[in-house]
Amino acid sequence: MADIYDALRSERPYKRALTADETMGIIDQEAARGWLEPALVQIFHRLHRDVLSRWRELARSEWDLEPIRQSLDNLRLALAVQGGAQSLLPTAGPLPA
Repeated sequence: MADIYDALRSERPYKRALTADETMGIIDQEAARGWLEPALVQIFHRLHRDVLSRWRELARSEWDLEPIRQSLDNLRLALAVQGGAQSLLPTAGPLPA
């Protein structure tokens, strides 16, 4: 799902970069068609809301990033319950820039 998100959000020689809303809409459409696991799409929505949609804002600020770290830990737990790929999330330590 992260690859889909990145591909849609990135400009390519043959297409423009989509907005976050457009990208999430396409991911929702794929889930409705049965091409993506709806439970994982729900988790990805939480990740997007809590982290991805705010990443640039947080990276440029003096904000305490602990809430983001906690959100990633919660997502890791939710993925573990769903049997998802929690190993794809960053482990404890500094968040990527």
